Amino acid sequence: DIYRIPVPPSEQDVAQYRSLRLHALESDPDSFSSNYAREEAFPLSEWYSRLDSPLRCTIAARLQIAGVEGSEVRWIGMVSVLAPNTVPVDDLPNELGSAFLVMGMWVDSRYRCGGIGNRLLQEGVAWVRSAATVQTHGISDNDSTASEAVQIALKTHRGNVAATKLYASARFQPMKGSAKDGTADVWMVKSCSIQSRSGGPSNVVAGEITQCI
Repeated sequence: DIYRIPVPPSEQDVAQYRSLRLHALESDPDSFSSNYAREEAFPLSEWYSRLDSPLRCTIAARLQIAGVEGSEVRWIGMVSVLAPNTVPVDDLPNELGSAFLVMGMWVDSRYRCGGIGNRLLQEGVAWVRSAATVQTHGISDNDSTASEAVQIALKTHRGNVAATKLYASARFQPMKGSAKDGTADVWMVKSCSIQSRSGGPSNVVAGEITQCI
């Protein structure tokens, strides 16, 4: 099943996430900007802090495995989605602006090509739908609704053909110039239109994603 890790996370969820993340870093080191040695040394508090934030959603794919001594739940994939402005600006392309960021996508090689990656992305977009708040621009307090757009972005390695195809199938498109700038990474983005409702004096509105382009 596809499992959205609750906030705050349980001790079991933290342990499962840590184990899967380290396995991913060890198995596919070229797919991540971090590395196994660095994260294996993290204290437990660091793993908790990654999962214990309302501005971040981490989603796992789980599989029930039957054995002679009973069944076990194995975590076989994961992805995280971060709310806008939670990543240092220096780590983002100047053209991106404010966006939700998809990070740490990984599926165990034994279970790839079965739609798990797509389901993880779908759940990430569902979280964006529930978490999205938009700032209205140039809209009077008398307007009850407004159309806004939320960007969802991710970075992938240029040589990771399978990942690029997965993101393209989920309607992510390379950012203008990103595919030709000579770097090893490609930024991809999708725009989701939001029907928003006026939020009073703070001018912040609650929104629902109505269409992803």
